[in-house]
Amino acid sequence: MDKIALLQKHLAGFKELKPDNRSKPRVPKKSKKLTDEQFKKKQEQYEEKMKDWQKSDKPKAKLRQFCVTGEGTALGGSAHRMFRLYDIPNELGETYFIGGDGESYPDFQGVVDRATSFSDRVLKLPVDRDFIRFLATLDKAVDVANFHFKDGKLSVEPKVFSRERNEENLKEDSFKNANYQLSLASDTDIRFSVNVEYLLSMFKLAQQLKIREIIMHFVSPIRPVRFEGDSLTYIIAPVRS
Repeated sequence: MDKIALLQKHLAGFKELKPDNRSKPRVPKKSKKLTDEQFKKKQEQYEEKMKDWQKSDKPKAKLRQFCVTGEGTALGGSAHRMFRLYDIPNELGETYFIGGDGESYPDFQGVVDRATSFSDRVLKLPVDRDFIRFLATLDKAVDVANFHFKDGKLSVEPKVFSRERNEENLKEDSFKNANYQLSLASDTDIRFSVNVEYLLSMFKLAQQLKIREIIMHFVSPIRPVRFEGDSLTYIIAPVRS
């Protein structure tokens, strides 16, 4: 799969950008009980409701696309996470958008430039099946978890938000073995809360891009965390808990 296809699949998995189909108005159906006039009125009501729904979905819809610059750099994301990937073939030689027309598209390049202008603590993380499997196990149990990197070990604290939205229902067994020994020893002490799905999704993308190592740049628990590997830069906003 080429890089464009990988990014399309990756962005399509952003749950925070999916349309709210539960509130999407249903197309009216003609029935014997309705007169032509009544059915026409229902159609008009449907069209008005559909306009309102599309208006409410527009902020998400404009993010369900990504751009490829003339220099071959892909940029995309949401309010919570974003990516930049170099070395994208661009025979057009000019910026174009995939999945949309680029109208009102955010300045993701500016966001990345600001995020890459700071760095305090740095930590190397492996992109391997064991680490991804570890994150996948956590993702099944929780939405958000507190990560603590210290002395070459990653530990996940039990202070989490469960998928059931009820911490009393969360079994401590889920975190009994929630530790991962990093193969790259470090004395860096880093602690932050993050959406586990975002972290897992990023590492899966890195694996598909055949990246073997990710460098994590950390400033504070309330500042965006930056991840870099080969031609990929990824930024994830922490959760303040």
